[in-house]
Amino acid sequence: AMSASASCKPAPSRVAGTKGPSGPEAKITAEPGVTLEDACVPTGPEKCFDAVDDNCNGLIDEGCGLPTGPIQFVVAWGDNPLDVDLLLMDPSGNRISETTRSRAGFKLDRDCPRDGCQDANYETIYFEGADPPHGTYVVEVKLGDVGRGRLPARVRLGARVGTRSYGAAFRLTVEEPSKKLEFSL
Repeated sequence: AMSASASCKPAPSRVAGTKGPSGPEAKITAEPGVTLEDACVPTGPEKCFDAVDDNCNGLIDEGCGLPTGPIQFVVAWGDNPLDVDLLLMDPSGNRISETTRSRAGFKLDRDCPRDGCQDANYETIYFEGADPPHGTYVVEVKLGDVGRGRLPARVRLGARVGTRSYGAAFRLTVEEPSKKLEFSL
């Protein structure tokens, strides 16, 4: 159960022609230990695989070979060789994970570090169409096999919901191996 509720001011829309969810800004609920922040960090050119909209154009890690869509969730954990999993439950209850790569228009791209991510560990789930379903999206970031990895795992989540970007930074440990966020449209 989510016990902390937070909202953040979204970055202004900077993507012309992108059809996003209509109505008010997304309601975001996050577990304790998840710090929500603006995903737009005007630091100059886009840096790859950091789950941040570095150039503030409304897209996360564009130009880095990552697919994108009107709904996109990206998790990055740098060169730490442990496994972090990105899971999504869409508004109709479909679950998207490393075992269900495509369902109801959503797709998981890459399963790092298994897919040979070369010290740029990230996973992204995105909606392939133009008109994503409205409702509540539950995003879970979960610690997988630690192997030779370092704990705590420092993780960054970037979320694109329509033309708005959100971000969260948190740590995963053996005691707290997962974090959940809900995005309601």
